[in-house]
Amino acid sequence: MKFKVFDKVKKEFVEDQTFYLFPNGKLGQSVIGGSKIAGKRYIPIFSTGLKDKTGEEIYEGDILGVEYMGESCINIVEWDICNPCFVMININNRDCVEYDFIKCGMMDIKIIGSKYTNPELLEVEI
Repeated sequence: MKFKVFDKVKKEFVEDQTFYLFPNGKLGQSVIGGSKIAGKRYIPIFSTGLKDKTGEEIYEGDILGVEYMGESCINIVEWDICNPCFVMININNRDCVEYDFIKCGMMDIKIIGSKYTNPELLEVEI
């Protein structure tokens, strides 16, 4: 499964290619002479396998600008543990969940940020 790594201390994605996943799902890091568990500082962020309208790969935690049938909204991509799949959740109405990513081919979707690097985009208008 394709993933990238977020550093919680530096608050940025890591360009280092020495990260991998152990069979138990823990994040590992290659070091001189072997490997180690990467620790809680780093978070693996998994790819959905889909791309937005500009060809950029969509990852868990991405914030998406979505246009569909003349309507616009902002959604976040999350992993649904009850129905193991990625979902898009409308940030203004968390009850509005899109499970059918195939339908996303009919939507105009663009990544506008990530909850990790742009948390201000998740502030809800009242």
